[in-house]
Amino acid sequence: MNTAMTARRFVASIALSAACAAGASTMGVGLAAAEAPPAAAQTIGATQPGWQFEFTATYKATVSCYFENLDRTDATGPFTFTGTGKTKDGAVNDAKNNAQKAVPAGKKLKHCRTVSVGK
Repeated sequence: MNTAMTARRFVASIALSAACAAGASTMGVGLAAAEAPPAAAQTIGATQPGWQFEFTATYKATVSCYFENLDRTDATGPFTFTGTGKTKDGAVNDAKNNAQKAVPAGKKLKHCRTVSVGK
């Protein structure tokens, strides 16, 4: 928490210094005649950390399901549904959730099987 507050103060001081050096006011009335201190206007040779971002893999899954009447007299299908997720299980669960959302009134979802899972 302390590191975050220090970073916010540092960013705020840099923004204020840049605004003063450019002759702009960041707060309106109170800073109209503000000037940057000589040390704040100088360029600092600070090195930025080399940020590395890794994108998580997106998996795609296809499931095949049947819709069965609530009285269990008839079933229709199979219907295929797709889903995506950060993991294989997440993609399959998303596909099954999509199938559940598509169930018409008077039917229930039965016998979903995973057809394929991949990137």
